[in-house]
Amino acid sequence: MKAPASAAAILCFSAAAATAELGGSSSWERVPTKQAPSARTSSAMCTLNDDRGILLFGGSSGESSSAFKNDTWLLAEGDWQELVTAVAPQTRSNPGMIPCKSGAVLFGGFVVDTESQWGIKTIDDTWVFEMEGATWRQLAVTAHPSARAYFSFTPSAALGGGLLFGGRTALWTNAQTALEDTWIFSEEQEDWLEVASAAPATTVLQSLSQAAPSKRWGHVVTCGLNASVPDVVAMDPSLPTAEQQVTFVGPADCMLFGGAVTADEDYFADTWLLYLNGGKPVWKQQNNWPAPRGRWCHAAATCADPANGALMLGGSIDYRVSDTGTWIWTPTPIPFEKNTDEPGHPPGHTGEWELVNSGPTVAANGPNRTSGHMAVSDKDGVIVFGGATMSTGGNHPGVETNATWRWRC
Repeated sequence: MKAPASAAAILCFSAAAATAELGGSSSWERVPTKQAPSARTSSAMCTLNDDRGILLFGGSSGESSSAFKNDTWLLAEGDWQELVTAVAPQTRSNPGMIPCKSGAVLFGGFVVDTESQWGIKTIDDTWVFEMEGATWRQLAVTAHPSARAYFSFTPSAALGGGLLFGGRTALWTNAQTALEDTWIFSEEQEDWLEVASAAPATTVLQSLSQAAPSKRWGHVVTCGLNASVPDVVAMDPSLPTAEQQVTFVGPADCMLFGGAVTADEDYFADTWLLYLNGGKPVWKQQNNWPAPRGRWCHAAATCADPANGALMLGGSIDYRVSDTGTWIWTPTPIPFEKNTDEPGHPPGHTGEWELVNSGPTVAANGPNRTSGHMAVSDKDGVIVFGGATMSTGGNHPGVETNATWRWRC
């Protein structure tokens, strides 16, 4: 499937696998660094502005809080370098991080708490890393998301900072600990703004989807897609003329996929777009079928050139079990009256997933069956670091890795 010139394609690697190519120009390659952060999962990683490299913070090298880390690393000019700081955020796993003018913004995650039953709690602090001087400073914000981990925190130049969605409030997982709120971090104001979840007053839209993705954690969001879709995304001839069309002020900047509410139930396999909507962002579900299998703790990043797509790889499709397969999703709006009679094309269908590769994976050809890894854009494509390797079946712990991979796109 070839993406229209006005749309960005989404390429999904389920278990990030054997060498695959999109348009003959993209493939996995191991980045041969002389040194690297220790093997770990659940770190925060972001690409710094102005080609200053990729920053990594924290993570976990095991399943207990004693394995939490608070070291800071920079990948620049082909190698990793540890940045020793006098002050740093508390050791933690599952935080989120985005770039800013001075360096990077860090939020949340799991931290050690000796007074809690499990020795771990979530936290709601916001920190800024200043590249000049390599220093961390904590921000005093007026409002902020509640304490959480397993959320998505994604840079979006169109939103003026970063987009945060969902997560969970505690180590244990149930419907009460999962979250469904959307926040924007303003780089200019160095503060948080919650996005209202109320649906636009549009009959058609309300009949097509919820106002926002349901509560979840372990999902992915990637932004910077700039997917130029027509303003009219749904039409219903049975309604009065004044209600026949739903209009968004585009483009669609962010895409969300997957996640979970509990670790032992079915995982989400839904796809959502966030439309900029004239400065009032609104979520819109994409009613796609077929779609990649539901999963959590996967990773995603948009290519430096959005026209070349965005990668999504790995994650758990069952407890500690990963999957194989390569998918591509392209936003191609289909008018309401043209898809209502076609199987797999329900109202609101504005794009298609396509499986372009499947089968056994070969570790030498790409990140192999990973979960809890990190993926970010860089000037040459997408960089993936760390995570835990997964099995094709069974129920045994993953093995952490500190490998660095690049997908050129």
